[in-house]
Parts: sequence; C-alpha cells; structure tokens
Amino acid sequence: MKAKSLAATAKMAKSRSSYLHTLAANTDWSRKDSGFPILTKRAVLSQHQVTLPDQWVHNASLGLQDGLADIVPKDVIASNDLFLCSLIHPSYIQSSTLPSVRTRAEVMECRGLLAMPTEATRMGTSCVRLLQCTLDVHSEAYRRSVERKSHGSHANDHFSVPKPKVDKIDAALLRRLVQMLQLDEWLLYDRELLPPQQNRPPDEVLLSASTALCGSVALYGGPTLVARLLDHVC
Repeated sequence: MKAKSLAATAKMAKSRSSYLHTLAANTDWSRKDSGFPILTKRAVLSQHQVTLPDQWVHNASLGLQDGLADIVPKDVIASNDLFLCSLIHPSYIQSSTLPSVRTRAEVMECRGLLAMPTEATRMGTSCVRLLQCTLDVHSEAYRRSVERKSHGSHANDHFSVPKPKVDKIDAALLRRLVQMLQLDEWLLYDRELLPPQQNRPPDEVLLSASTALCGSVALYGGPTLVARLLDHVC
C-alpha cells in the first residue's frame, strides 16, 4: 500500500513538473524577435467590400504607425489589419457600408470580423485588468515603503519603491488613450446613432477603441507592451 502511495506521489510530482515546464514555455511575454505568438497576419479588410472614407486605410495606418512608434514596428501594423479594425466601431458596419452583403446574418458576421474584433477586445479587457492588479500591488508596496521611511526605518532603503505614475487604470484613462495617440480623427462609427460630443467621438467609441487597441498590442507583445503604451501617454 505504501509503495502504491509513493508511486502515485512520484507520478503526481512528475506531472506537475511537466505542467510547470509547459506553463513557463508558453508564457514568455518578453519575446521581441517574433512577437506574441497569437498575432498572425490578418487582411480581412481587403477581403470584404466595405465602404471606407477615401484614403482612410492609408491615413489611419500612418496614424497608427506614428502613435504606436517604439511600441509596435511599422511592418507589423502594415501586415496586420487588426490595428485598423480596432478603430472601426461596430455601429459603422451595416448594410449601407457593405453593398455586396444581402442578409442580416452576413452583416453580423462582417461586423464581428471588421469592427473591433472579439479577439482584440477580450484580450484588451483581460490585459487592462491584469495591469490594474499589478498596479494595486505596486501602489501597496509604495505605501508601505513610505510608511517605513516615515517611521525612521532605513534598513530597507535599497528596497524603496518608486511612486506609480497613475493611481488606477480606469475608463477615464482609457478614453484619453486614443486621443493622446491622435487617432480619434480616424475612428469610424455611426454618427447618427452615436453623435459626437463637443466635437469629439462619444465616450463609448473612445473606450471601445482604446480597449481593442490595447488588445491588438497585447496580441503582438503581451501586457508588457501595453504597460509601456499606457505609461507613454500618462
């Protein structure tokens, strides 16, 4: 009985070791040579006859390359239209902008592919939550560092924590992201359904675009690059 128990324990340990090895191999967020493995070449805009403003693809691509300079290489943005699609709100994709589409089901399918795609939005949401948790830990470490200094403790000065640039990553910060990157003029959305607010895109569009853009960046280089992006505009 004891031998069986030891064998089971050894098998469990071996399985756990294999799991940890696999986990470590698949969570290498820092790779810069090939980018994050989820992002592949994507060119759905050219495959669908969606009506876009004249020169929008060219101008918006240049805007993305300038706004994301030092974050995402220009050739990655040029070869993957997920970044462009992050600037297209779902309200823009409708029968009037899809002349070759006949059914509502086809419109919905195109909307999912072309307008702030799910893979970008979900990744952006998850990444922002992760960074907020990291910021919470950083803020708590900073608070404790300040408390130690206020009580005259110098034993751990070499472990002092710098003050975070922002208190939290919230909707207000995300809404500013697209504007700080000067990409708001390239946002596409239904202006009758969502009229501009004080000559700028409505909050819903700004927040959605920023979330999708963060997701696109994360799919290329992981949360580290998103943190750099947010730090860049703060």
